[in-house]
Amino acid sequence: MKTKHAFLAIIAALVASVIISVSVLAQQQGGGGQNPPPEPPQEAITACNGKAKGKTCQIQAPQGTVTGTCQDFNQQLVCVPEGGPPSDGGQPPAR
Repeated sequence: MKTKHAFLAIIAALVASVIISVSVLAQQQGGGGQNPPPEPPQEAITACNGKAKGKTCQIQAPQGTVTGTCQDFNQQLVCVPEGGPPSDGGQPPAR
């Protein structure tokens, strides 16, 4: 009976060590699945050249002219469309 309990204790310890190892490895590799935000398009950077933070800017997009404001992003000013950048990676919000 003691042999069976010892065997189960060893199995439980092995399973726990595998779970802990996988968890630590996942945190080291990806920070829990969070990706950094994508880089803004060059047009958004160019639209704020020579402008101050908070100033109005415009970008020519496939659907027409998009108006926004110059905002900080990774130590540079970029034109962020009114309503913010698209959250789904699609087009900026329609007006």
